[in-house]
Amino acid sequence: MEGNAPATRPSLLARLSDRQNDVAWQSFHDAYGPLIYAHCRRHGLQHADAVEVVQDVLVDVARAMPGFRYDRKRGRFRAWLGTLTYRRLCRYWRRLRLRLPHASLDVMRLAESLEDHRADWNDDVDTHVLRQAMREVSGRVEPSTWQAFVRTWLHDEPAAQVARSMGRDTAWVYVAKSRVLRKVRREVERQMRNLALD
Repeated sequence: MEGNAPATRPSLLARLSDRQNDVAWQSFHDAYGPLIYAHCRRHGLQHADAVEVVQDVLVDVARAMPGFRYDRKRGRFRAWLGTLTYRRLCRYWRRLRLRLPHASLDVMRLAESLEDHRADWNDDVDTHVLRQAMREVSGRVEPSTWQAFVRTWLHDEPAAQVARSMGRDTAWVYVAKSRVLRKVRREVERQMRNLALD
């Protein structure tokens, strides 16, 4: 499974300076597109509009790449990508207001939700990375171990109840949960580094 891990993102970012590098651009889209899309949906965009904003953000990234040099000391990549996404969301809402000058209060409220963009963006980044990490780890552990982890950690079921229903003892459930949680934490750290989001 480790062989399927994404390329280190600072090196991926360097390869994006070549606009013809389709493999690098596909990797970038696969890594960051779902994050940007989820963030747009959180801010009330319909599917087609969210897809359009994702494409607009990718165009902005493409324009910036020829002179882009990743330097962690100058700031986080996640903050820069979040700023690009925020700007595109603002443009979307401005265009919508121009097209619909008598927009409903709901549209106005959705536009005002952008005020919480930074906190929302950071939450969305964390959620995206955790989902990716859990997907990765779930393929590396026994299904019963994963099930015990999900039931106790995600669904907050009592360990004794999980043990009884799985025909295991309670100690096994605690050990399974602890081992998987440790793997998930390591995978989150790895993904944050690889995606240059730490």
